[in-house]
Amino acid sequence: IKEELKQGHVTFDEEAEYLLIKKENNYLVLKNEMIALTDIVYLESLGHEMIIHMQNNDLHLRMPLYEISRLLNDDFLKISKSVIIRKDQIIHAKAYFSSKFQLTMSNGDKVDVTRTYYYKFREVFGL
Repeated sequence: IKEELKQGHVTFDEEAEYLLIKKENNYLVLKNEMIALTDIVYLESLGHEMIIHMQNNDLHLRMPLYEISRLLNDDFLKISKSVIIRKDQIIHAKAYFSSKFQLTMSNGDKVDVTRTYYYKFREVFGL
């Protein structure tokens, strides 16, 4: 990966934990690992750590969620201050009376749509 990017005149800081490339490429490059956006189920921020949840594994990074959110395409939706989901990875949505939804994702994890993002979620999915 590095060699391919160097041919495109990208320079590297060997001490850096991650390198992000444009969303048009539909990939995130993180050090020596390339992740297809289609492999991501959801992203979660826990303190100073971000977790990229995929079907069979999770990738932990020291990186704020807002940095990566700028690079995601329209397949993703922010559902709380700390969670961004890939919309086509929802397998079940359960509504609550308190203006919240609980989503079951394709990897079996459950995540909550919080009140702040409730109406946006409903609008996006036509609910």
